[in-house]
Amino acid sequence: MTDSTEAAETNELICMQCDKTLSDNDDKEITEKGPLCRDCYNRLADQLQNIVQQQGENINYSAAIIGAVAGAAVGVIVWWGFTVLTNIEFGLVAIVIGFTVGKGIGLTTGGKRSRELQIMSVTVAALAYFYANYLVTRTFILREYPQYADKLGFLPEPRLLFEITKMSFDLFTVVFLAIVVYEAWRLVAPFQLQKT
Repeated sequence: MTDSTEAAETNELICMQCDKTLSDNDDKEITEKGPLCRDCYNRLADQLQNIVQQQGENINYSAAIIGAVAGAAVGVIVWWGFTVLTNIEFGLVAIVIGFTVGKGIGLTTGGKRSRELQIMSVTVAALAYFYANYLVTRTFILREYPQYADKLGFLPEPRLLFEITKMSFDLFTVVFLAIVVYEAWRLVAPFQLQKT
């Protein structure tokens, strides 16, 4: 018979980390995964605290912005490409922008997380969303009015970008933008330790 089988038959608890038998009087912590003696629990809690602390240290912001912009480019191309290929303006596809921006930052920073990275992620994702929205709207305008091709370039003046964005701005734009921003925010959010 193994120690764990004997412990189960006698209602004793075994620390899942060090296999120490725990009596009712021992200082222990019962977790969702199983029991831990106080020493093992404290050691694991300290390791977890260190990991949480290190997530926001020594961040390479240059790499982060490169990852954010690369992710934004991928997201913009996916949404705009979907529109060009299907002839459908399906705003829900825009959600990929928030995802790719957040993932781009994560990949180029080695998985770092911080409030500063969240702000960067949201800013880049929102700008990318409006630019992609411009490209999508531009596609449909040029299908109806091809003579405006020289006026509606791929890199519009800010005023033109604003006018085109305003023209296509509605409740769905707000909803999809909110989801894009939420995804961008969530993917680089710092891990938090729960208070016990």
